[in-house]
Amino acid sequence: MRKFLLLIILCMVLGCSSKQAELTLVSTKNFNPEKGFTKIGKVTGTDNVSIIIIAPTGKPKMEIAISKAIEAAPNCCALADVKIYSYSWWIPYIYGQYGWIVEGTALSQ
Repeated sequence: MRKFLLLIILCMVLGCSSKQAELTLVSTKNFNPEKGFTKIGKVTGTDNVSIIIIAPTGKPKMEIAISKAIEAAPNCCALADVKIYSYSWWIPYIYGQYGWIVEGTALSQ
């Protein structure tokens, strides 16, 4: 019984992450797809909220994580080969976080 309880507590503390989507091209900005793109490099963007005791302080948004990834590179207008993950972890009745992670290749025009 103690091992089972310890396993449950470890799962809550360590949290989890899962892939939600893989996309070819994504953007939150206006751009002309006919002009062509230049690859800049790999970028990552996150949006997360805290869980205090048992109440979350807001709701994370995938759009904000995508925008932060686009803003991470200069002159970036879109992301290619995008992977979107959701994650969460929580120490019961103390603190935790959950949110979105967006990874992709930055593109400029």
